[in-house]
Amino acid sequence: MKESLLSVVQLKKALSIRSRIDKLDAKISLLQKQLQGALGKTAVAPKAKARRRRGRVKKSRRGSLKLLLVKVFKKSGKPLHIDAILKQLKAVGYHTSSKRPKNQLNVRLYSDKDIVKTAPGTFYLKSLVSK
Repeated sequence: MKESLLSVVQLKKALSIRSRIDKLDAKISLLQKQLQGALGKTAVAPKAKARRRRGRVKKSRRGSLKLLLVKVFKKSGKPLHIDAILKQLKAVGYHTSSKRPKNQLNVRLYSDKDIVKTAPGTFYLKSLVSK
C-alpha cells in the first residue's frame, strides 16, 4: 500500500484554500440572512466585525499553528509529549495571548485529523507514522 506524503508547500496551499473557503462560507451565510431580511421575513442589519476573543492566537510571522506543528514534528522525527511540543513551538516562534496555551494546544492536537495520538499525551503527524 503506497502512502502519500504531503510536502510543506502542499500543506500551506491546502491551508490557504481552506481559509478562503471558510471566509466565503461566512460571506454566503451573511448574504443569505440579508436576503431573507430584504424579502420581508425579518430585518437583519449586517453584523459588525466580531470582537477578538481573549486567548486567540496572534498571527505569527512564522506561520499558523498547524504549519508550526508540522515543522516541529518533522524536525523531531519522533512522537512528542505535549510539553515538549509546546516547548518546541515556542522555540520556532509560536506565541499566544492565552493564559493556558497548553489547553489551547491540547484542543488543536485532539481535533486535528492529521495528528494522531501515539501514547497518552504524545502525538505525531499521521503522515509520518510508520505502519
